[in-house]
Amino acid sequence: MYLHEIEGQYLPKGKMGSAISYTFHKEEYLRNFFKDGRCELSNNLAEQRIKPFVIARKNFLFSNTKNGAKASTIYLSLIESATYKYLEYVLDILSTKGLSNEIKNSVLPYSKQLPKNLYVKKE
Repeated sequence: MYLHEIEGQYLPKGKMGSAISYTFHKEEYLRNFFKDGRCELSNNLAEQRIKPFVIARKNFLFSNTKNGAKASTIYLSLIESATYKYLEYVLDILSTKGLSNEIKNSVLPYSKQLPKNLYVKKE
């Protein structure tokens, strides 16, 4: 490995020496990355996917009642899974027509009262 050849040319506490030392300590993982193309070099994708839940967890501290926790769960599920058109429609209806059970039931994803253009058709 090339790093073994140049290792003695740099001070161990310098930036390059530290980088070479770090690479030697992680050599097994680096070799796995090169052996299998499915391995990710970083965990950025995983961290991006979990970030909404980490932020939501902090917000859940304010859900100090069962109703508050239920509402937070519903809104988070809706935002994470809904299409933009559907979400826009639901928020518009709920803000203009109120929060009665009849209105809420009319905007649920399985409601027969929803306009047909809210979902993108898969071909």
